[in-house]
Amino acid sequence: IDFKGVNMVINYDLPTSAVEYIHRIGRTGRAGHAGKAVTFFTEDDKPLLRSIANVIQRAGCPVPEYIKHFPKLQ
Repeated sequence: IDFKGVNMVINYDLPTSAVEYIHRIGRTGRAGHAGKAVTFFTEDDKPLLRSIANVIQRAGCPVPEYIKHFPKLQ
């Protein structure tokens, strides 16, 4: 599905993988336009969020410093 003109994605729940997360937030900021993603998460989500943050950082996008200190996935 291609949604045009999306400038923000709000994740009420965290996807089950980094790939799914990137796909989901990829709906915003297309074709040179800026976009934002807001994600709600729980304590149990922190290891997956850390994995997602690593992917985002490797893509050259900023990651909040506090997320870099979350535990890694086992």
